[in-house]
Amino acid sequence: DWKGFSRSTHFDKLGMRGSNTCELFFDDVEVPEENLLGTLNAGVKVLMSGLDYERVVLSGGPTGIMQACMDLVVPYIHDRKQ
Repeated sequence: DWKGFSRSTHFDKLGMRGSNTCELFFDDVEVPEENLLGTLNAGVKVLMSGLDYERVVLSGGPTGIMQACMDLVVPYIHDRKQ
């Protein structure tokens, strides 16, 4: 831990309970230059570039579920008799 950095207790969430999520607080934290990600005062760019990858990765689960549903439904609608 660094001076000026603290975190809240674990959030009790409805979903993603396996994710240890909490608030992070930064109060005049000094970060050594070698620990900077990207350029000074451009942290939003780093954040947004990570979100681009996250959106693609997170879309895989629902896409797989949709494909599994289609694998079950399509044969059924072809064989179904009214």
